[in-house]
Amino acid sequence: MNNLYSSNGTFFLVSDEPTTLPAVGKLTSRILPEGSPLNFLVPPTEDDIKVISAADAAARWHTVTALDGTTIIITDSHNFLGHFFHWCAEELFGIWLMLVGHFAPGLSDPNAILPRNFAQRMILTRIDNAFWMGSHHFNPFYVFTAFPAISVEDRDQWAQRTFITRDGKSAYRFEQVLLTDRAASIRSRPPVTEMIASGALAAVEKDVVRGVWWEPYRRTILRAAGAQILNDLPQKGHLITYISRQKRGRRCLKADDNDALVKVLEDLTAKRGWEFKIVTAEDLTMEEQVRITARSSVILGVHGNGLSHLLHQPPNAIVIEILYPDGYINCYGWTAHVRGLKYFAIHNNTAATYPLPQPEYRFYINPKDVKGDGGFHGPNIPIDAPMIGLLIEKQLDGRLQCNSDGHCLGPQRVFPA
Repeated sequence: MNNLYSSNGTFFLVSDEPTTLPAVGKLTSRILPEGSPLNFLVPPTEDDIKVISAADAAARWHTVTALDGTTIIITDSHNFLGHFFHWCAEELFGIWLMLVGHFAPGLSDPNAILPRNFAQRMILTRIDNAFWMGSHHFNPFYVFTAFPAISVEDRDQWAQRTFITRDGKSAYRFEQVLLTDRAASIRSRPPVTEMIASGALAAVEKDVVRGVWWEPYRRTILRAAGAQILNDLPQKGHLITYISRQKRGRRCLKADDNDALVKVLEDLTAKRGWEFKIVTAEDLTMEEQVRITARSSVILGVHGNGLSHLLHQPPNAIVIEILYPDGYINCYGWTAHVRGLKYFAIHNNTAATYPLPQPEYRFYINPKDVKGDGGFHGPNIPIDAPMIGLLIEKQLDGRLQCNSDGHCLGPQRVFPA
């Protein structure tokens, strides 16, 4: 949007035709006390955002300070932005799509060097820099590699801007703003979405952006990490990468099933002349992880941050997400689908792909520990290892067939010969 104002911590939309503006509840969310759970049912108040007329604006403010260019304003709270997935594969993923949709909607050159003036500044009004940067280094790497000249302000700087305009008689005018808020996104289209990545999915499905919109960002990250840039899957010599969570002891495979899976993948890759790697994030640098996943035809692992590496995979690659039986969260499925990657959700001996079957793949199902096995976040997630080997081999050979409802194999589907 153009010409968003702020004064004393409140955003203002100035218009004499307010019916032409988007509903404010779809733009931002209420400021909640520190530590409050995300409550997408609570809309913003006039202390958060307000629509006023041009005459009201002229009467209110004797001084308006202009901030030229494009400003990314993130009004999300502390509850998730420090994660690799939620920051890079959701927040920045959606932001980048919006920027490309505005500045270069017909992007068709994957090697395009996009303008560095896509955004001049980023303001995080409710979190501090230490939180969003995280301890894993991917979040600042993604920001400052793609936007090397961007300035980043956190809630401390926003508090100073609020203090400077506390009398309500002065304001800042942001020339062009990309305003993002996860809670507002949830309110926009419940119960379909809780993730900003689903907004990206909707934009791609509606043809708002086309072509290779993610490639310039991906290639910028890969170059910075010294990774090989592949335009497509190789004709031979595939790399299968298993992102292991076994060291964490949380949300990981049963020990025996993990050993069986490793053996199946070792045997498969040896038989086919392919390559197999086990990635344990704690044992590798950020750049090493990128270099491996950038040339991975397949990445697989239990639901977790490591699957965010699907951002680095070559076009048409495969993502296999292993889940606790009857559990599902749409995070990685959405992001993989938007990228055009082949995504499979695995429940032990059942595999499904888009369009995911209903109702067993509803948006969010997080089974608790009712069987004494730890549930969705426990260390006893089962997997049918031979099935995974067969799935990978047939998909890479182009011989896998799935039902129109998304079932590929398992009790609901007889696996094709």
